[in-house]
Amino acid sequence: MPESGPAVRDGLRALGVSPDEVSLVLLTHEHTDHAGGAPAFPDALVAAHPLAAAKLRHGDRRATHAYAPSEPELELYDRSVVHAGGLALRVLHTPGHTSGSVCLYEESRGLLFTGDTAFARGTLTDLFASGSRGDHVASLQRLLALPARLLLPGHGSVSEDPRGDLTLALAAAREDLPTRAASG
Repeated sequence: MPESGPAVRDGLRALGVSPDEVSLVLLTHEHTDHAGGAPAFPDALVAAHPLAAAKLRHGDRRATHAYAPSEPELELYDRSVVHAGGLALRVLHTPGHTSGSVCLYEESRGLLFTGDTAFARGTLTDLFASGSRGDHVASLQRLLALPARLLLPGHGSVSEDPRGDLTLALAAAREDLPTRAASG
């Protein structure tokens, strides 16, 4: 969120990372709870999928949930690789929650950053302005094919059972259940 910038910067300091070292901010999608803190890093490049970037650039407040942070300077394309912080993050376009959603997969460590596409113990099945149930199902099927070791969602707990959680998410999406992730 926009007001979370100071807390994020403090959290980085607590981990021994100077906020001034942050040179790249990767957005999983355009919602304010994922993009709103980007201005806390004014010297960093901001990157998003082209569909999310367009909504942010044009101030589509309905799609961004009333907040348009700084404009993304870089676009994240499906299957491209971003090298950051010693990680090689493969960009996976995973529409469903929004049309511009992406997940990031670090193959060598089995890390899957899912934004709002999937959560531990379930999924956020609410679809927003540009979302699609069919796209969400296809995206979850794609993620299930990955040999992930950890699922790192945009909200809630980290999961050590990505396969189980993605299977649960897929079942809920297929049944069109308005299930929300368990808080954790």
